[in-house]
Amino acid sequence: VWRAQNAVNGLIYGYGGIKLWPKKVFDKTLTDYDDHAMSATTHYRIVNEILSVTEFNASKVSSFRAGFRESIKLYKAVVERNESAARQRLKNWLTVGTHAPFGDDCLLGARVGANYYARFPKKALSEINDFEAIDKTYRQALSSVEKFRTANLDYFTDRDRSPLGTVLRTPLYLEQLDFRVEVLDADKSLARFNDNLADFTRRHPQR
Repeated sequence: VWRAQNAVNGLIYGYGGIKLWPKKVFDKTLTDYDDHAMSATTHYRIVNEILSVTEFNASKVSSFRAGFRESIKLYKAVVERNESAARQRLKNWLTVGTHAPFGDDCLLGARVGANYYARFPKKALSEINDFEAIDKTYRQALSSVEKFRTANLDYFTDRDRSPLGTVLRTPLYLEQLDFRVEVLDADKSLARFNDNLADFTRRHPQR
C-alpha cells in the first residue's frame, strides 16, 4: 500500500493510495465490509512513498461523500481500537479544508459522518457504501443549512458570507471521543495543509 496526498487537508496515508493485491484475496465476498480494499487481507506492507494525490474534491457531492465515509471509518478505528493516528486524522478531516475547492462540503460530510456514527454506529456502517443514501444525507444536510440561514438572517447581512461556512464555524464537541473541533479559517487551513505534508516528508524523506 503506497501513500497518497489528500488534496483537501494535506494528510498523507493510505486513503486514495495505490494498492497492489494478488487477485486471490478478492475471491471471497466482501459486501459486509466498510472498506473493501483494506478488509480483503490483514497481511500487507506499507510503503511510505507518495505516489499519488487523491483529488476527490472535483464536485460538491464527491467532496461530501469523501468526508462522510472517511470520518465514519476513522471514528470506528478510534472507538474500537483507540488508534491515535486515526484520532489525529479524524481531527484533520473535521478542521482542515476551507482553503480548498469544495473543501466546505468535505468538512460538512466529515461532520455529518462523525455525528452519525456517534449516534447510530451500525446504521452508519451499513450505509457507508450506499451512495444513494449518502447523497440523500447530503441533500438533507444542505436543507438544514438553509433552514439555519432562514432562521438567522442577521448572520447573513454580508451577501458574500457562506451559510455553509457559518454553520461549519460552529464548534463541534464529540463527547464520546472527548474532543472539541473548530474548523480553521482559510489561511490557517492552508498552513495546516502544508504542515501535514512537511511532517510526513520529515519523517519519511522522499527519493
